[in-house]
Amino acid sequence: MPALATSDPPADRTRLFRTLVKHEWSGSRRLQLVFFYTWIICVWLLPVFTHPGWMIAFGILYVISTTAAIAGGDVLDGTEEFFFSMPPGRNLLFLSRLAVALSPLLVFTIGGTLAAGFDLPQRLWSMFVSSGITEPNPSVGIGFLHAFGILIPLAAFSITFAIASMAGNKGMVGISWLIGGVAAGLLVALGLAIENMVWGSPNGWITSTALILVSTVSLSSSHAAYARKEAVVGKGRTSTSRPLLWIIGIVVGIMIIHALMTFFFFRSSSTSMEHEARQMEMELREQHSRAEAESRASRMESATTPSPPESSAD
Repeated sequence: MPALATSDPPADRTRLFRTLVKHEWSGSRRLQLVFFYTWIICVWLLPVFTHPGWMIAFGILYVISTTAAIAGGDVLDGTEEFFFSMPPGRNLLFLSRLAVALSPLLVFTIGGTLAAGFDLPQRLWSMFVSSGITEPNPSVGIGFLHAFGILIPLAAFSITFAIASMAGNKGMVGISWLIGGVAAGLLVALGLAIENMVWGSPNGWITSTALILVSTVSLSSSHAAYARKEAVVGKGRTSTSRPLLWIIGIVVGIMIIHALMTFFFFRSSSTSMEHEARQMEMELREQHSRAEAESRASRMESATTPSPPESSAD
């Protein structure tokens, strides 16, 4: 204890943080190494993930497989009360788990999106060999799809991590990935619908901004609430904590807003399409009637016009 009192607090916190990171990494390293080797093979060795959609699917699969177990592992094990009584404190516990879970996701999504967008594996392999895999992929253009390859998994991760870390029982930890994935998907659908209404076609600006905002708010609010969380004992509480109710309320609110916006969007779009179809039909009818009138008039004119007299041969 005297050694701790005379030691440098920042250095002591750094040492504790590294110890916690090693502890969290040891519990999930096998599954994370599986994702890492898969990412190396499918992105760099055998370029399979050549489209941002692959990175979205790979990132969501990583979130489903690892995030809830890391963020709510002590709730699942029934050891949260023990960890809360340890010297590192809740702040370092939260940050160490966030670092272990988030760092691989950022490496996978950012690295994979850059590799797909700029043909980095093909450029790398072309320096040594020349074969079919060194040919550039069909370009999809650097646009909002590449941003979605990073931001959609990040939003699903942030919501899942926030709910799992604040969960009061094992059941909530188990379904946190489902809530995070559904909320991220609904947020994307809502953003694209608004962009389509405003600009006539999706461009990713509103959706990307919303994904960044939701990710930041989810992680920062759960970090602040984690310091006041009541420790889960045994199987956990049957009731849900108030901060987690707020998070679930936000998710439910997003779903309701999305449903209303989708209903009004499709209703207005279908009405406008029906109106345009009627106008086109009326224009076609007018053009047809006009063409018939012109052809009738030309026939009458040709019938009333006398034919020139035939010249008689001498």
